[in-house]
Amino acid sequence: MEQLNILVVDDVEINCRLIEAYGLKGGYKTDIALSGRDAIGRIGEKAYDLVLMDIQMPEMNGIEAANRIHEIRPDQPVFALSASDSEDSIAGYDQARWSGYLHKPISMADIETVVGQFAKATAA
Repeated sequence: MEQLNILVVDDVEINCRLIEAYGLKGGYKTDIALSGRDAIGRIGEKAYDLVLMDIQMPEMNGIEAANRIHEIRPDQPVFALSASDSEDSIAGYDQARWSGYLHKPISMADIETVVGQFAKATAA
């Protein structure tokens, strides 16, 4: 598989840098957006294989940002990132048509799982 381009969206920069480091280790190209608005701008400028999106961000939350991304690129895979795992929180995530969900803190194994899911989906 060719090198994947991943957009990581989180208002906490250290979270983005950690996932970026995992991406480098896994051989993926990673760009960072520190807000939902920034992510939408980047999606308009460049095609990404995957987007990893924090759900709880100020100004524009991940659900709204993911919905806007899908208006620009309807088939864009967007995986939700959240530290919350309550059933109520997760149930509300469906409105954004997430491709998957990752619980924070994220590990290298989590990133490999997401990339594996993406690879299976594109091969089908």
